[in-house]
Amino acid sequence: MPSQKDKKIKRRNPELSTGIGFFLFGVSAVAVLAFMISNETKFKRNGVAHHAEISRIQVWGNRPGGDRTYDVYAKYTVDGKEREVMLVGNAENIKVEVGQSVKIYYDPNNPGIVTTDERKSVLFWVLLFVSTFGIVGAVIIISETKKYLLKRSVLRSGDIVTAEFENVVRGPDAPNDEVPYIIQCKWTDAQGVQRILKSESLWSDPAPIIAERGIESFAVYMDMRDSERYYVYVDELYRDPPDE
Repeated sequence: MPSQKDKKIKRRNPELSTGIGFFLFGVSAVAVLAFMISNETKFKRNGVAHHAEISRIQVWGNRPGGDRTYDVYAKYTVDGKEREVMLVGNAENIKVEVGQSVKIYYDPNNPGIVTTDERKSVLFWVLLFVSTFGIVGAVIIISETKKYLLKRSVLRSGDIVTAEFENVVRGPDAPNDEVPYIIQCKWTDAQGVQRILKSESLWSDPAPIIAERGIESFAVYMDMRDSERYYVYVDELYRDPPDE
């Protein structure tokens, strides 16, 4: 059975970790796809335009109502030699038919290597999709950085007020589907208006610790020129309680 000293909130920030993960994945994927698109552009510029004919379409997953994927093959002749290449693999919703003419570009030094206009277009759309991961990650990182800077600012120069502990509520879902806990406190300003102040996101339930330690209020560091800039000081929950 854990001792009283074991009971504390573990400090972590899954929102920031998720944001960094999204950002790094997005940036890496964009870099790889941009490189592939650049290579496709160079290949087409140096390649030879040619016409090929869809020779066969291999269908995978023929079960009724099941998902299907398609491999599309095309035949073409260069220097009297007929070749067949796979133009598209593991694709869905293919809108081509056997016998249909398609434009290809082949390497003059190796006619067996080809590309199509559609391949570059697909890569471009995939690039746009994965770039959203980087954008979402950047937004999360900026948001968490602003929270940290606000905390640091009010801890350095804010006034300390006391807010009465009200309850613990669940916050909005984080990007990784975790749901944080938020401590709510009551505070009455100089005009007698009562407000609810909220703590930072906590990633384990602080209610048992608050009850065990008999915590009835929390210190709040606040910018009195703008009372929306505040930090509910919950750092004591991250530390072991003092020995009795």
